[in-house]
Amino acid sequence: MLTRLWLLVNRFATWKSVLLFLVLFIVMTALMLGKPLGTAQVNEYSNGAGILDGTWNYTPEKTYDILDRQGELGRRAYSTLATLDFVYIIIYTPFLALSLAFLLQRLLAPASALQKSSLLPFVSGLADLGEGVCIHVMLANYPNRLMSIARLANYFTMIKTIAFALCMVGVLLLALTWGIKSLTARK
Repeated sequence: MLTRLWLLVNRFATWKSVLLFLVLFIVMTALMLGKPLGTAQVNEYSNGAGILDGTWNYTPEKTYDILDRQGELGRRAYSTLATLDFVYIIIYTPFLALSLAFLLQRLLAPASALQKSSLLPFVSGLADLGEGVCIHVMLANYPNRLMSIARLANYFTMIKTIAFALCMVGVLLLALTWGIKSLTARK
């Protein structure tokens, strides 16, 4: 199954698809960070209580401290943001996978085991999906304290954050390497 997914990603790793998903990624990132649907709106409604998605290694107690401080309006805005995050996953996962595949195809031999690293964005996407489900369950059951779900959400958040950061750094470093290699090859 992973081989089929990898082959599919590689087949669609073209300039056009990378560019299309880059534009969608930029638009979705702006929506996720701004107003009226994003983090800025949640922070305004919740007096800066923050969101779990952007918190590193939170405890169940910290989870409910954040949700308590968000207030009713903040939690409602956070629920909207968490729903929008599902769309964001559908955008950033293929963007990162296609970008990595596109760059790896140009820098490494086809048989290189590192070619498969273009699947890492799916780890981030699946962890983000798990995090989002946990957040929705906690918000739907608030004020009940679902400590096991809060703990699970934290694990998903850490996996998502590490995988996403590795993917972003990988895309940037590979793009820089490819750019330098292309420039020096022309001389």
